[in-house]
This record gives sequence, C-alpha cells and structure tokens, in this order.
Amino acid sequence: YKKDGTKIASGLTTDAKGQIQVNDLKPGDYYFVETAAPAGYELNDSKLNFTVELQTTTKVATVAATNAEKTGSVVLNKTDSDTGKTLSGAVFDLYKKDGTKVASDLTTDAKGQIQVNDLKPGDYYFIETAAPAGYELNDSKLNFTVEFQATTK
Repeated sequence: YKKDGTKIASGLTTDAKGQIQVNDLKPGDYYFVETAAPAGYELNDSKLNFTVELQTTTKVATVAATNAEKTGSVVLNKTDSDTGKTLSGAVFDLYKKDGTKVASDLTTDAKGQIQVNDLKPGDYYFIETAAPAGYELNDSKLNFTVEFQATTK
C-alpha cells in the first residue's frame, strides 16, 4: 500500500528465501500488510512501513517481517493406578527430547493435573521428581509430542 492506503499490489507471496521484491516504486512512503501467514505461524497483520527515497543511484529499501511459531499445550493427569483416583502433589520436571530442561517443580493441582502452554512443536517428556505422600516415585519418561498445527486446536 501507499502511505495514504491506496493498494498497489495484492497476492504477493514470499519466495523460497522468504522475500518479496517489488520494482518500479516511485519515491514515497509505503507499507506491507500480511494477509496470510505460512502454515504453522500466526498472522502478523501490523503495518510494515518503509520509504523509497529519491535516488540518484539505485538503492533498495528493505523491510523485515516476523511471525511467531504456533504453539501447543499439554495436560498431564496423575492418577492412582489401582483406583483411578486423581492425585495432587506429584512434582514433575519437563524436558525436550534432547534432554534440555524446559520447566521444573511442576506440581499436580487438586484435579491431579499439570497444564503447560506455549510449547513449540516437537517431542518432550515429563519425569516425576517427587511422588504424592504415600505413593512410590514413578521415574519413567512420560513422552509426548506437540504436533505441528496449521490451525489452532
């Protein structure tokens, strides 16, 4: 768009390098607005302003746009293996598949649950670090995957 809101071009799509090139713009102020984000990314609909200056030598104006990767959530449910009763007070650490610790001292609530939000797509695991009173520690890896999502679930 021109600064005054006049649309110059639409349907411009980033190439394999993540770039869009528009030639033959007259000197002045312009802006891009993203109308569709790549699959798995949030739409960034802010105005991306740039200026084409009067040039005696050719100079290319550049503007950068970023998108945040869509994230997912996980809910862990801690229950008694015999009765199925939910258990509060169990403490877990959360790791990426490669062993990088993401969070520690996550404790199950009154419903026996831990919810973790804003996880990027990938493989993770929980490890219990403290069992509820009267229970044995289950220190096996509890693996899960946050799927790549083209739409929010």
